[in-house]
This record gives sequence, structure tokens and C-alpha cells, in this order.
Amino acid sequence: MNREELLASFGKLRQWSSGESRAPHKPLLVLYALGELSRGNKSLRYEDTRAPLTELLRDYGPARSTDHPEQPFWRLQNDGVWNVSGKTKIAMGADGGATNKSLLYAEAEGRFEDDIRATLLAHPQLISELAREILAAHFPISVHDDLLNAVGLDVSDASAAGGGRDPTFRKRVLTAYGHQCAVCGMQLLLSGSSVALEAAHIKWHQAGGPATVTNGLCLCVLHHKLFDRGAFTIAAPTMVLVSDEIAGLAGLNEHLLAHHGQSLRSPIRSDDVPTAAFLHWHRREVFRGEARPF
Repeated sequence: MNREELLASFGKLRQWSSGESRAPHKPLLVLYALGELSRGNKSLRYEDTRAPLTELLRDYGPARSTDHPEQPFWRLQNDGVWNVSGKTKIAMGADGGATNKSLLYAEAEGRFEDDIRATLLAHPQLISELAREILAAHFPISVHDDLLNAVGLDVSDASAAGGGRDPTFRKRVLTAYGHQCAVCGMQLLLSGSSVALEAAHIKWHQAGGPATVTNGLCLCVLHHKLFDRGAFTIAAPTMVLVSDEIAGLAGLNEHLLAHHGQSLRSPIRSDDVPTAAFLHWHRREVFRGEARPF
């Protein structure tokens, strides 16, 4: 298997879909398995994998009442890149997939298909390249480093994966908000250029969010990361809502709680106010927990 065939085999992972809901289960399993493979672990026991995979689903997937690590562990086989075997026959559930109980009972193990695993081991740089492709296709840049740390992958220049972004998006969004963070108002210039300000997609680029100003917010680096991790969201039209799942001491009050229930700074033009549908997507697919009481 050559490089192009390897990357293409992961380029169209089939994911569960329901409307515009996110389902990053398979990409998270692939990243976790790449991290383990980079440390010489060619096969993953489901019993050992379900806890760290569940944690990844909770941290980087949509908020759900129950997480199901058994689903990607079993169903990644449908993409032709993964194989699962057990010491006994693995029983199927009512939905046609293996259950958590059946995978545990069979002492199931999962691994990349032989040709994929052999190629990655023979060319370790492809582990990094594949990880960058998965990150760019499914997650915003602001969380790439956090995800790499979570799965134990050392990928140089991971943020270089742009995923076909519009290079003018940042300039248009920063201009629309007068080069100040829409949450805290931070505005810093270095030699006349804005620093530490970024254009955040409200509905992620990876989820089909357009590179339009009405799908963007000018945010400082801190609030961009907190927004993409779901620490706060925006209720239409512009109210900041902070999650009840975030806690801390230093910085919590001044950087988050002080803005809870407050309005975003408005863009210069009323036509650039965020679109309600994009805000709804973020509240449903990214925001963690519930909004704190006022």
C-alpha cells in the first residue's frame, strides 16, 4: 500500500448521521489507535480501550447522556481499515452491531488491517501525516494540540493541515468586529497588526459551516479555544451562556463568569450579526452541559 492509497482509505470514513449532528466516534478511535501504534501497540483490547475512548468522546464529541465506545470499535470495520476478533464468537445486538457486553465477553481486540498496519510501521512519518488529515477533516484547529496530547501523538506542524479553508475568512471577520474580541473586547496591535485575535467558525468548517461573516466571531485566542471546546455558547441573538461543567479558581470569574448573560460586542454592520441557525448548531453539537443559572 502506498501513501496515496493509505490516505484515501481513511478519507471517507462513514459516520452515523442524523441531520446536522456530529459523530466523531470513528475519527477519535483512529487517532487513539495511531497514538498506540506509534508506541508499538499493534492491537488494542476493547477492555483497555473503552475507558480512554469514552473520555475522548466526552471531551471532543457532542454532549450525550450516554457514550458508546463499542460503536466505533466495531463499526470502523465497515470502512475496510479495521479488524476486530475475539476469543469467542462476538454476539450481535438488535441494531446489527456488537454490544459493549459482547465485546467484553469475547475479549475482543481491534487493529488496523494488515496492509495498513504494515505500511504505517514501515513508514512512521505516515502516522503523523494521517493524523493531520484526520484532524483537518473532523476538528477545528483550536483543539488539534489538545487532541494530540490526549492520544499521545507527537505530530510536528499539525496545525498546517488547513482543510481547504478560505484564506480571507479571518480578515473579513476581524474587520467586521473592529479587530476586537466579541466576548472580552481585547484588542492588541503589534507593529500595526492585530495579534492574538482569531476568526472562529460558529458552525465548524469540518461540519460544513460556511466561511461567511455571519458564521464567524472575532475571538481572542483564549475565548476561541473555550468556544470550540464548549465552555460557553451564544444564545440567539447574542447572549453569552457559560457551561455549568467548567470549574476553576484563577481566571474563571474574570475570563468567563463575568461575561455570563452579557451580550456579545456587535459587528460594525447589522448584516454581519451571527445567523441563528449556526448558533443553534453550536449549542446542540459543541456546548457542554447546561447553562449556569443567572
